[in-house]
Amino acid sequence: MIETMVQSAVSKRELDKILSLAAGRVALELGAWEGATTRELAKVCPVVHTVDHFYGDPCAGSRERKELLDVFFSAVEHDSVVVHVGSFAHVLPLLMPKQFGFTFVDGDHRYEHVLAQARYAQRLTVGPIAYHDYGLWGVAEAVHAAHDRTPDEVVESVAVYASD
Repeated sequence: MIETMVQSAVSKRELDKILSLAAGRVALELGAWEGATTRELAKVCPVVHTVDHFYGDPCAGSRERKELLDVFFSAVEHDSVVVHVGSFAHVLPLLMPKQFGFTFVDGDHRYEHVLAQARYAQRLTVGPIAYHDYGLWGVAEAVHAAHDRTPDEVVESVAVYASD
């Protein structure tokens, strides 16, 4: 069931790109949902920090927090995953700047939220940043505004900024 979630939420081609960017790096994931991408990142990264409030969002759907956390923790069984449960606005300011070698952004998909997530990602990341759902719900417009340019690469609905 979990493999199907990875393939339906993030395509095989998108996942391959994300994992190639993240391999060997300490990763930050903004938005974990059911943990499918988190689990895959943990296979190629020494440490993965994931941040989510575990409620979902109006674009991608909402769930009861306990139900979503149960699904997440049953999917992710890696000692190398550090889970931060809380809003981005509360958790991300506590993280040290430039401590991550890769960031995957797939949190709240509304324009103003993506813009804030992109700005945090830029502050926290020294390597590539990948955004999922590029082209949906204002994600493209927000990441263009945050980076002041178009992505270096787009693989299906994943936009990649190699560096800023």
